[in-house]
Amino acid sequence: MVEKLKGRISFESTLNVGTTFLLTIPNQPIQPISFKFSDPTNYCMLTSKQIELVENSWDYVLLNSHETGAIFYKKLFSIDPELRQLFKGDINTQSQKLVAMITFAVHKLNNLEEIVSDVKTLGIHHKKNLVESRHYATVASALLWTLENVLGEAWSDDVKEAWSAVYTTLSITMMAAAE
Repeated sequence: MVEKLKGRISFESTLNVGTTFLLTIPNQPIQPISFKFSDPTNYCMLTSKQIELVENSWDYVLLNSHETGAIFYKKLFSIDPELRQLFKGDINTQSQKLVAMITFAVHKLNNLEEIVSDVKTLGIHHKKNLVESRHYATVASALLWTLENVLGEAWSDDVKEAWSAVYTTLSITMMAAAE
């Protein structure tokens, strides 16, 4: 976290006395982080604050709910029961894959360029599995609902906006690749 905030850690240690750690975090305004992907029509802008909100809220989700994937899929299928037929395998395994994928993406938000090809490949894979553009909005609804319910009081308009920005970025990239 300190590195992400462009801070530093130092310490002083005295034998048989103790160790003192000093964390220095600069007080600086939030700077927008821009991402330009290889496709010039695919442009995204996330602020460092949005990235921080998504990272922190996802860490909370991981620590407080081992059922996040299952909750998501239950909500997804309640919104659109026809989507269930797109999932051939065990939904518990799919739930674990979903959580792992989100975790991977969240940890790459400061370097989205590193995962663009993976996101595009996922979009192509989704198209082969009959995922349509309209399904992305349903997934967004289910994801935001899931996060709101798992996060409880930690959910806010700012967190919702941050997750919406991230999801929009990733889904637009997947849909563009599938065209």
